[in-house]
Parts: sequence; structure tokens; C-alpha cells
Amino acid sequence: MQEDNHTLIHSNSFGYISQCNCCQELQLCFGNLILVLEQSDFVIFKSSFFGLNNISSASIHRADKTTRYSIMTSYPDITLSLSKHEFEMASDLLNLAEIRLFLKKEFN
Repeated sequence: MQEDNHTLIHSNSFGYISQCNCCQELQLCFGNLILVLEQSDFVIFKSSFFGLNNISSASIHRADKTTRYSIMTSYPDITLSLSKHEFEMASDLLNLAEIRLFLKKEFN
């Protein structure tokens, strides 16, 4: 992420969400996946992330040392393979970014 071109919205040890200073698109980074989304697409992605998935009933993608779950997204060709901890970190990123984007919009 180039700091001159983007404003960091929220980050944690799993990734970050930033916003382009010129076009306002959001850059969503989960581990090694980077998506560039319009704000309306971000809302759809976030709602589908929680609406399509419940970590306690998600399909197991791989069961070995660390169980990984298949996490569906609003994009039919993108399925995430996340551990329970990664799912929690991704949830944190999405929820706090949405709150910060809302506050930014309300106070600007």
C-alpha cells in the first residue's frame, strides 16, 4: 500500500482496509488476497461475508494441524480458506472499517 495515495481505514495482523485519496475506492487485503472495491461493493462484500457464513457451521476446507474453513463471498469465483482465528480477524477488519467509513461520511 502506498501511503501517499491511500488512507488507512483499519488494520490488524491479518490485513488492512485502506481508501484511495483520489477515487475513494477501497483496497481490502486479507492475507495474500487484495480486492479493490467501490464503497457500494464493499457493503455487499461485508454483508455476504456474514450472511453466507457462520464459522461454526462452515464447510471444512482442510482439517489438519489448523482447521481451515471454506468462506463464501459475494463473488461466486472467490472462496476464502480461513482458520477460525483468520475469520475473526477478517470480521474485525470488516466491522471496524464499516464503522470508520460511516463516521468519516457523517463528519465530513
